[in-house]
This record gives sequence, C-alpha cells and structure tokens, in this order.
Amino acid sequence: MKNEKFVFLILHYQAINETIKSANLILEKYKNYDFNIIIVDNCSPNKTGQILLEKYSNNEKIEVILNNKNLGFSKGNNIGFKYAKSKLNPDFIIMMNSDIYMIQDNFLELISREYQQSHFAVLGPKIHLPQNKINYIKSEVRTKNEIKKRIIELVKQYVATLFFIDKKESKKKINSNNKNINKSKIYNAVIHGCCMVFSKRYIDLFDGLDEKTFMYGEEELLNIKLKKSNLLSVYAPELEVFHNEDSSTNEISKSNRKVKLFKLKYMIIANIKILHELGK
Repeated sequence: MKNEKFVFLILHYQAINETIKSANLILEKYKNYDFNIIIVDNCSPNKTGQILLEKYSNNEKIEVILNNKNLGFSKGNNIGFKYAKSKLNPDFIIMMNSDIYMIQDNFLELISREYQQSHFAVLGPKIHLPQNKINYIKSEVRTKNEIKKRIIELVKQYVATLFFIDKKESKKKINSNNKNINKSKIYNAVIHGCCMVFSKRYIDLFDGLDEKTFMYGEEELLNIKLKKSNLLSVYAPELEVFHNEDSSTNEISKSNRKVKLFKLKYMIIANIKILHELGK
C-alpha cells in the first residue's frame, strides 16, 4: 500500500459528539498513513457545523465543508466526494456516517489488500451494532414484486402513523444476533450505506452516489449502477466497523411520531425510485 492516499468522508448532521468521536478515532489509529478527513455539515440547525469548523481550523488533516441547506444523504455526501476527487486525488474514499467508529488498527491495510485481490469498485465491511448485533448484508437487490409489496406496506404505515392508528410494522428483521451471519465474502453485494469504500475504479468514473433520493435506497441504486457498468462490489467481513446507528436521523425531531413519518416518507420515495431503475 505504498503511497496510497485515503480520504475519510463524514456526513455530519447535528450529532456533534458522534462526529468528533469518529474523527478522533481516525486521527489516533491511522496517524502513520497518508489520509485526510472531510466533514460535510448538512446545514445542521444547531450550528454544530460552525463549531466543527472552528475546532478543526488548525488541523491540516481535516477539512470542514458547510452546506447552506440540508441536501440529504446522497447530495450531501457528493459535495465531499467531489471535493476529495478534485483536490486530494485519493486512491480510496471511505464514505461513512458520523456515528461510524473505527475499531481496527489495520483497516486501511485490509482495504489495500482486498483491492489487490479483487480490484473492487466499492467495498463494504462487517458492521457491528449495539447489543452485539451485526448488520445483515444483502447479496442481491430485491425483486420488483418485493419492492411493490414493500411500498404498499410503507404507505399503510404512513397513513396509520399520520392518523394515530396503532399499527405495528411488519417487515423482515434486518439485524441479527446470529454470529454465523455473513461470515464469508460476498461479490456483487448490496453494500450498506453507513460505510462504503470507493476505489479509483469508481472515483474516476463517477462523482459520488445517485442523487435520485433524499435518503434511503442508496445501496440498491448503487448496486444497480455497478452492475450496469460492469463494476464489482465486495462485502469483506474481515474489515470491521462499529455503527451507533440512527444518531443523526433521531436528531431530526424529538417527536417519535415526526421521526417515523419522516423516515416513512423517504422510504416510500426511495423504493419507488429503485423500482423505476429496475424497470429501465
């Protein structure tokens, strides 16, 4: 991995403690590597973007970018992705949520090793969650019929929530305590959006993620794009991170009902966009 350049791209929204912890872990663990951190503040109403800008103003490793409005997940990340691509010329961009914590000292070395073997365009690690759970990784994009059923279910949940109807969500459990889950490498996997590693093969062709959705659905849209472009995605469980999930989304509103309506709205939109892409 001689002379390889890494860029960590962190999308920040309000949850400043998570962002600082995430950045500090990177600074501590990878000080012997050639890397930079880009923090993109997605116009946090609590002004924490400005706090981060001032905090890291004298740190040559960290660049803080302030968006003038909340652009959503894909567009927000793409601001940082384009900056990294044009200004830093990285070999790898590690796009990560602000509540992703690095737990491996050799994480960057493992990225380099995997690239030498598979020449991936996008790489995904094993994602550890609170309560000793592990995030489930899908090997394929859902079928059209599965997506249609999901849209119907989401609409029902949205209406029920909107009118205060007590309706429990019926969906497949995506997290698991099963320690055997996803132990093997998966090629052409649907890489989870909380942490994705992009190689030069992807960076040279694209300026980030598909911007069809505000949030949710990015993983499946990315998988569709990769297959159409004959590019490889790899899930490599030897790479590991910890995800303190939903910290940014939960900052949107202190009302559980408002949070649920927000999530459901953009899940519906994302599923419709995925269905459209599959139909092309």
